[in-house]
Amino acid sequence: MEVLTGVPAGERQVDGKYPEGTVHYLVDERLHEMGEAMRQFGRKPKDETATEKSEGEETSEEPADIEEPAPKKPRRRKPPQQ
Repeated sequence: MEVLTGVPAGERQVDGKYPEGTVHYLVDERLHEMGEAMRQFGRKPKDETATEKSEGEETSEEPADIEEPAPKKPRRRKPPQQ
C-alpha cells in the first residue's frame, strides 16, 4: 500500500484502532461513517419527530390498522385412485 499511495498502511493497535494518517485509519473512519448512515437511513430527524408529536400526529413506526392474516389450514391430500 505504502509504495502505491505514499501513505503508510498502518497496523492495528492494541485498542483495535489504526494510527491516524494511515490508509487503514481512513478506511476504518469511512466504514464507520457509512455504517452510521445506514443506521440513520429512513429515520425521521429528531426535530421533525418532535414537531409531529406536538401537532398530535401519530408517530409510531408500525402501521396501526393492519391486521395479520389468519394462518392457512393444511390441506388433506386425496388418496390416489386405482
